[in-house]
Amino acid sequence: MDGAPETGYVVLAKDETRIGLYSNEPSMLNFRGANLDDVVAYLRVNGMSDIPDVIHESDDSTGFTIKDPDGNIIYFNTCEGFDPDPNKSSS
Repeated sequence: MDGAPETGYVVLAKDETRIGLYSNEPSMLNFRGANLDDVVAYLRVNGMSDIPDVIHESDDSTGFTIKDPDGNIIYFNTCEGFDPDPNKSSS
């Protein structure tokens, strides 16, 4: 969908879900397009107690970052400009 191997990243898409693969150091995997509050709740219920809260980012998306056991970054993010928080006022 976006990027190219020679640029160091690619973004793959299926339906409304986006997965970004980045070749920077350390390696990073980016999942996009989900309701992140639901993702955090799912991970916590399934035993991952060190999951951070979802944050509102400067591009009006939401996101959070974790690391896998090998130190790779896993970044969860909604699409730019999309914030599923119905209580947040838009300007």
